[in-house]
This record gives sequence, C-alpha cells and structure tokens, in this order.
Amino acid sequence: MSGAVLISLDCTVGDAGRLWTRAASTAAHAFGMTRADIVETIGPREDPEISACAAIVMDDLVRRLSAGDPKDTIVVSITTAPSDLC
Repeated sequence: MSGAVLISLDCTVGDAGRLWTRAASTAAHAFGMTRADIVETIGPREDPEISACAAIVMDDLVRRLSAGDPKDTIVVSITTAPSDLC
C-alpha cells in the first residue's frame, strides 16, 4: 500500500549560529556551494536566514532518506514564524 503522509515538525532554534554552521557545511559538501554562494543563500553566520538554513539541512536529510529508491517522492516545505509567535 502506498499513499501520502504528512509529517509536521515544529522547531525552536536555540542557536542560530550553530544552525548556520550545519547548513553551510551541508551546502558546501552536499551541494558544492562556494562560501560566496552560501552567504548569498543563507546569509552570514552573524545574521542567518533561519528558514533558508533549515531548508538546506532538511533537504539534505530528505535526499539521504530517499536515496536509492527512484519511486520515492518526498517534498519538503519550510515555513517560519516570528519568534514572538513560537
């Protein structure tokens, strides 16, 4: 049996710099991005784009989960809310 499954994940980012470091490492190693590309995509470590960082980390996770099975179709959608709403 196959079908769609929706998984919702709510996260609170306690250390944006640490998230940026993970996203930057993933962007460089998994996607071959240069330092300039990384900063353009996810911002500088001092002022990261949280949603972009999360998207890169989650995209890499999804790619790893579905690697090897061309029938798997996994789509990731990242949304963020201002910290006063979380």
